[in-house]
Amino acid sequence: MLRSLDKLPQQARDAAGRGVFRATTRVFGDAIKNAPRSPTMAQAARATRKTRADTGKRKKATAFTRAKPGGLERSISMQVDKTKIEGSVFVALNSDGGKYAKRIHDEKGKTWRKRGPGTIAKGPRADHKFIKRALDDNENNIGAIMADEMRRVNL
Repeated sequence: MLRSLDKLPQQARDAAGRGVFRATTRVFGDAIKNAPRSPTMAQAARATRKTRADTGKRKKATAFTRAKPGGLERSISMQVDKTKIEGSVFVALNSDGGKYAKRIHDEKGKTWRKRGPGTIAKGPRADHKFIKRALDDNENNIGAIMADEMRRVNL
């Protein structure tokens, strides 16, 4: 396939690069929608049935120790190389959610089972295999995007 891409005219290669960018952006957006989320402090308190009166503690709104939900979502990245005509959606190991992204993505049923209150609040889409499901769900769209870009070239 790579040899046949090298024989394409420059316009077609540019169109393929644009198509890969559009497709990768779509998968990236869906991966973020599919990613689980940590609970906010209020959601965690509701889930454990603890209130401020139960704990006897109170935190300032500007406290640095507050939970920061969405670390995994912020950690999802995308990279597109239009010259090689390839795109990828990934979680970098040195990001906020990098340490446990593989565990959350691949190990449901082994190291974790239940969806937490933050993930439940996000909706039914948020669960394990968030990147793979985003790619699988957009398989037909990716083909349509590439066909549309090639149609625009008018070879």
